[in-house]
Amino acid sequence: MAVNGTRRLGRPDKLTPDQRERITSNLVKDEDSLASDSPHHVPTQQSVKHYVDNKYSQLRYTHTQSTSANPWPITHNLGYYPDVTIMKSVVGGGADDYEEVEAHIQHNSVNDLTINLSGATSGKALMR
Repeated sequence: MAVNGTRRLGRPDKLTPDQRERITSNLVKDEDSLASDSPHHVPTQQSVKHYVDNKYSQLRYTHTQSTSANPWPITHNLGYYPDVTIMKSVVGGGADDYEEVEAHIQHNSVNDLTINLSGATSGKALMR
């Protein structure tokens, strides 16, 4: 029976395996960007994971303060107030030797912040 031009297939438990396959293959969309934004399709798990991983990786910023300074003014352009982890360079350590420190973080806007440390230091600020 057709309703508004759409053929009804009956109860789902009465469908043949071939009918189920056609319905499923027409509804599921494997599209990593989710660009179609279709209200009639369901994305695959792989598509959702790729989309979320890609979006999340864009929502991070690392600021490198190569010279000792206090404060550290940072423009991150993330568009929100990020969580911040501050890693200062270890004196006498190698290029990748850092230790986490506490500092006062002032969010000036959704795109920039200022880190006030106990003294001038170099290091990194990781924002997410």
